[in-house]
Amino acid sequence: MPSIGEAPSIDEVMDKYEAADLARRKAMPAYTSIREYSVVNTRFRVKASMKVQVDADALGRKRFTALSASGPGAVRKLVFRRMLDTEAQASSPEGQKATRICRDNYSFSFVETATLDGRESYVLEATPKSANPLLFRGRVWIDAARWVVVRIDGKPARNPSFWVSRTGFVHQYSEVEGHWLPLLNQSDSDIKVFGRSTTRIVYGGYEFAAPAPAEPGPGPATPP
Repeated sequence: MPSIGEAPSIDEVMDKYEAADLARRKAMPAYTSIREYSVVNTRFRVKASMKVQVDADALGRKRFTALSASGPGAVRKLVFRRMLDTEAQASSPEGQKATRICRDNYSFSFVETATLDGRESYVLEATPKSANPLLFRGRVWIDAARWVVVRIDGKPARNPSFWVSRTGFVHQYSEVEGHWLPLLNQSDSDIKVFGRSTTRIVYGGYEFAAPAPAEPGPGPATPP
């Protein structure tokens, strides 16, 4: 992989990333977006999809509204609805704190420097500090100039169900009008009886709320 010279220490990387992440979260406005969910199981030729509107407030709390759906109702209920309920839970203030990519929730080790989409990144191995099912274990790509996570390649900290023997996912982020937001998620799961299923989430249609007008200040001080 291309090198960007001597890599900084894990603490240096995470100090800069966590500071930048806090600044981004403070600057994030409320927004709406449209997501396309799909699941495919080739063994039983099952396909299902759902289009969802997401309304997120400035604190990151999310509300989901299904716009359309197709495919077996059981799949939509057991897969899509469970995913939406889980993300709504994780978007609460307590959920965000418990799932944030930071040293409170993960231990990190350096893997390599790499180029992703023409930009240099630090690749870190993330190991969850608890068995919280909303955490993951795997690799994180942090942009070496913007200090933002641009890719995650991992698996849940623990299997979500007795019926699921293995799950892996890739999550990608992209810059939208100066904000870093999800672009694509694909997960592949080995499910007992059903075999391998692939779930994709395509994120788009982002629209941001206008910033609130600033309160008028006291004006310039009167010169002596």
